[in-house]
Amino acid sequence: MLGPLGSVDGRGNAGGGPLRGESAMKKPTIFHALIFSFGSRDLYREVARNWRGMSFLYLLVMLAVCWIPGIITAYVGLSHFVKEEAPKLVAQVPAITISHGKVSTDADEPCHIRDPETGKVIAIIDTTGQVTSLDETDALALLTQDRLLIKKEHETTVYDLSTVESFSVDGPTIDVWLGRIVVWGPIVAFPFLLLGSYVYRIVQAFIYAVIGLLVKAIAGASLGYPAILSMAMVAVTPAVALKTFMGIVGVDLPFAWLLYFAVAMGYLYFAISSCSTPEETEATVRPPDSGDTSRQ
Repeated sequence: MLGPLGSVDGRGNAGGGPLRGESAMKKPTIFHALIFSFGSRDLYREVARNWRGMSFLYLLVMLAVCWIPGIITAYVGLSHFVKEEAPKLVAQVPAITISHGKVSTDADEPCHIRDPETGKVIAIIDTTGQVTSLDETDALALLTQDRLLIKKEHETTVYDLSTVESFSVDGPTIDVWLGRIVVWGPIVAFPFLLLGSYVYRIVQAFIYAVIGLLVKAIAGASLGYPAILSMAMVAVTPAVALKTFMGIVGVDLPFAWLLYFAVAMGYLYFAISSCSTPEETEATVRPPDSGDTSRQ
């Protein structure tokens, strides 16, 4: 049978190549693993044998690669909003000044900022006291003489502006801010998103490796926790890739987390079962002897 990384027989041994227990492939790099993690038993045997710290690096690189399409998609969407939709809203924003905790504006009040498509009021500016609450309006924001009220689902958050000494904003200023957000927003967000997902996936891998200790009994493999942990970090690749694809195409499945968990567990079983033969298990749990000393 032709394996993804070389010709192997039904037990995972290289045809015409290395002996049992030896590597049936050249040592894979991190970038090879991005592809071969989807179906190479040879890769997972190599990961179990030799990848310890490298599995942590692989996880970081894999997540970085998977974040790139999402960042690009977000950039395109944000750029479209700033160029096509935002100007219709920004044009309605009057000059607003806060001095010594008091808000003032050059617009007639109450000033209503509306959704250009529906005409629905989305924000109100009123420093006269005519409007003091969002309770009887569909607006999502209200700026009063000394407070900013933001409606979030079933609750309203109030920000006290009385401590603001000096601040001013108008439509052209917001245009400049939005332009900078388009350029720098994705760049600044990327490392934070990557770091957050990396910490999450590391914790997840430790949990999956505990599950892997149970899976190895079913698969008939003799693997230690460090080897299973390394395999778990690689085995989540298809699940992460699937989640990335779903996000790009905008598919939101109910109980999607269960699908991703099932995919990750399936590949973890595949990885562990790759080391289930006696020859492969022995080679995985201990390094090969430097020489055969039994025959003298």
